[in-house]
Amino acid sequence: MHFGRRLRELREQRGLTQEVAAVTAGITRNTLVKLEGARFPNPQLSTLLSLMQCYELRSIDELIGPMPAARLAHAWQAAGWPNTRQRRQPG
Repeated sequence: MHFGRRLRELREQRGLTQEVAAVTAGITRNTLVKLEGARFPNPQLSTLLSLMQCYELRSIDELIGPMPAARLAHAWQAAGWPNTRQRRQPG
């Protein structure tokens, strides 16, 4: 997943310019440009929370999307990999 692209899509879905979103989130436009342009940015948690509020999201998960481990587990299940944590029947 391209995190920067996700941020841009969320902003555009809300009809916000970079300038308006940055001011609303309390960050600089330059910071937002860098976040939207990076595949794997390393923002501070306070920045993520500010963007979450700016985009009127209910959770940080809505902002950042599913975590890589969750996507990997889903892909494995979809491919039919066995669940090794299933309980074994006694006997």
